[in-house]
Amino acid sequence: MHNIQTQIQNIKPELLITTIQLPDGHSMNDMWVNYGSEGITEFLKNVPEKEYSCTALTVNDNDQIEFNGKAGTYKIMGNLPNHRASMKIALQITAHGDVKRHRIQIDLFESRNVENQCQELSDKYSFDADLLESDLSKLADLLDVTEISF
Repeated sequence: MHNIQTQIQNIKPELLITTIQLPDGHSMNDMWVNYGSEGITEFLKNVPEKEYSCTALTVNDNDQIEFNGKAGTYKIMGNLPNHRASMKIALQITAHGDVKRHRIQIDLFESRNVENQCQELSDKYSFDADLLESDLSKLADLLDVTEISF
């Protein structure tokens, strides 16, 4: 599912792709058969905003790569590594609804490094460590499959 989202977002980055958790024991087909389009529309209206997925990567006017995740907005400062054996980057994170920017050095391909950075940001600045880790994992996946050059 994640790979399909990435492919669609690479083709049409302006589209917002939303993922939701269906009720236990239900598939989309099952819901369509049992509730019809009206039932699905009503279900979608009641989905908490927190479940909405992230947008794709964007490159702003300053050639900075940006990613809008669940925990905040992420800007990659500088260039990406030329080789994909590691993904050590300088990252600026701004929590949603906040103006303070937090800067870290992180290797997105090193899970231990990601976990430690997320825990540190959670302890110091009250970020949700799980949302951060989820965002950074998605960011790493997007960077891994996207060819961006400046």
